[in-house]
Amino acid sequence: IMGVPFYIRVWEQNEDENGKVTLTSKAYSMEYVKELISEKGAAVVWDEVSGQYYAEFTEGTGKFMIWVEDERSIDLKISLAHKYKLAGAAAWKRGLETEGIWEVFNRNLKTIQNYFEWKDLADING
Repeated sequence: IMGVPFYIRVWEQNEDENGKVTLTSKAYSMEYVKELISEKGAAVVWDEVSGQYYAEFTEGTGKFMIWVEDERSIDLKISLAHKYKLAGAAAWKRGLETEGIWEVFNRNLKTIQNYFEWKDLADING
């Protein structure tokens, strides 16, 4: 079974006066991160390598970096259950997801029968 996250980490990078860089993160719900990105006016771009949207913004001395989990990224991750013939997918932590995630789970694990079917649908839907 493949595990997928329902949380999103917001990473903060800071550099002190001596040039020492620190990196910390906190986990948030998908909905909170959507609101945060909107509030901060952060540009969101699709990152082909990670299969996720990426956003960043600066505030004070911190640079904030976010790899966004959403319906599209979760869809890509769950497709791997078919591709590698896994038993299914599980997620952590319930309550942090957006409502549309459940349709992605249902479609991928109950409706679509194999990776090639998923791939064909992905190609059609762009």
